[in-house]
Amino acid sequence: TKSFKIILKLIFLFLWVVLFYLLTTNKEFKPFFLSFFENNQLFSPVIFILIQLFLSVLALPCSPITILAGLIWGIKIGFLVSVLSTIISSVTTFILGKYFLKNIIKEKDIFNFWKKLKTIINKYNWKSSL
Repeated sequence: TKSFKIILKLIFLFLWVVLFYLLTTNKEFKPFFLSFFENNQLFSPVIFILIQLFLSVLALPCSPITILAGLIWGIKIGFLVSVLSTIISSVTTFILGKYFLKNIIKEKDIFNFWKKLKTIINKYNWKSSL
């Protein structure tokens, strides 16, 4: 499954590169792409939020989405839509991790590392902010 995640991330990276290449160089694609979002002013922010939510749940980079928001709606509205989508996706991933992945995290015992680290810090009287 680790190789599948790497392949999925590489595919999305490739798609982002192609999208930005088309937006910056292709004179036919850019008006078509931007006009879709301009013509659907009420529905396009919802699509935008869903795309960012999908990417964040899969732990894929969302910063290209932020740049797209600025390209599509300008600085002010793009900033508001981007912040709203970031908040919604962050809350969603937190809830998914807190309630649905809690047992998986306990099974893998990832907190054992921090316990060992605190033991070493206390043993040698080091100072830390853990």
